[in-house]
Amino acid sequence: MEATAHANLHEVYTEPEIIVNPTPPATETVNDPFPPQPETNINSNINTILNNNPELLLAVNNFVEGRFEYIKFDDRIMYTTAWQAITQTELWDFMRNFDGESFMFSRDERVGRIYGKIEELGYGGHSCGSFGSIMRVMEYIANHGEQQFMLEYIQDANL
Repeated sequence: MEATAHANLHEVYTEPEIIVNPTPPATETVNDPFPPQPETNINSNINTILNNNPELLLAVNNFVEGRFEYIKFDDRIMYTTAWQAITQTELWDFMRNFDGESFMFSRDERVGRIYGKIEELGYGGHSCGSFGSIMRVMEYIANHGEQQFMLEYIQDANL
């Protein structure tokens, strides 16, 4: 009787299927940001901001590369001298392709040339942090253009 019961138990039991690498559902994509970001219309936001600020609207309508007239006056010299320094030292390709971890602590002579030119152009007030930050802005501009930076700057500054 025991053998029959044991045989019946064996017939009923089946091994569960083990799935090692399940494929994600078709609706899931790898490139979706996490966490999901709300959809924003940058042009709508910019238009609202500009319509409420005539001085900023004038600066945008009269955009001249390297002048940064859309940035408040007290900060503008950091942007203009960095832009001019990179232009005068002809290092925009270097900025576009910068592969170092940090501008603040870089030992690359080209970073030193830019820093020296910034001081020569009249701005000697950089801390390590402000220099690193403004250089990241210039790196962004080298890769995406100043007009794209301007739109994002205006939107971020007016949130």
